[in-house]
Amino acid sequence: MGSVLRPAGQEHPWYGRRFSAGWGTTKPLVFQPVHPELVAEIDVDTAVDQGTYRHPVRYLRLRDDMTTADI
Repeated sequence: MGSVLRPAGQEHPWYGRRFSAGWGTTKPLVFQPVHPELVAEIDVDTAVDQGTYRHPVRYLRLRDDMTTADI
């Protein structure tokens, strides 16, 4: 997937943010914002805790038949 993503710069709204690598860890997640140009299909459980999915999110595929305007 990395070959189709385009890195975003300081203009990205999440630039400079830090995210946790997982529950119970203080280790930061390596994060590179990208331009929101692609649509990906994911598989998630409906359980959400304070705005965060409680279970792993699984990537299924890129949706070449959709644009970001479609969602």
